[in-house]
Amino acid sequence: MRTWALMLGVTVTLNSVAPANQEKSVSTWTVPTCATGKLSGKRVITGALQYVVPKGARMKKVKGVDNREDRVFLNRSGRRDALRLLWGVNASPLPRRGEVEALSHRVLRLPNGVEGLDSRGTSTEGSDGLWRTAGIASEVATYDDVSRESAEYFDAIINSMCYAPSR
Repeated sequence: MRTWALMLGVTVTLNSVAPANQEKSVSTWTVPTCATGKLSGKRVITGALQYVVPKGARMKKVKGVDNREDRVFLNRSGRRDALRLLWGVNASPLPRRGEVEALSHRVLRLPNGVEGLDSRGTSTEGSDGLWRTAGIASEVATYDDVSRESAEYFDAIINSMCYAPSR
């Protein structure tokens, strides 16, 4: 069982967030340090975390008073699915709430020792209802209720996550 405080007094115990009928194994994803050099796409920086978005991807920047996000869109089968790469005081990697199936979690660990969460599953709502949220307190990549094809595309972006220590 792993427990830690994420932000503003919110405490997460990984074993307690999985439904009773779901497997509760927890693994660790060690996020690599970002490499320098030429990329095969566009680098998107949310703070300490960076992602590589494929060339030609449809994107939109959204800025608020205390947050920022880059949205990556994919249009498939008449649907417009979105991946949100967020930075802000209210960005949190807490898992989705509500009716979920096939729930899995893993600890996300940065080279500097900071830990976060990577959670994914299938919602009982929507057609495919796939969702994922991965990140640390104040920096998160997330999608919700997307098609399987969109989830695969967005997962490749999330899996490109790397850590860039402040210079």
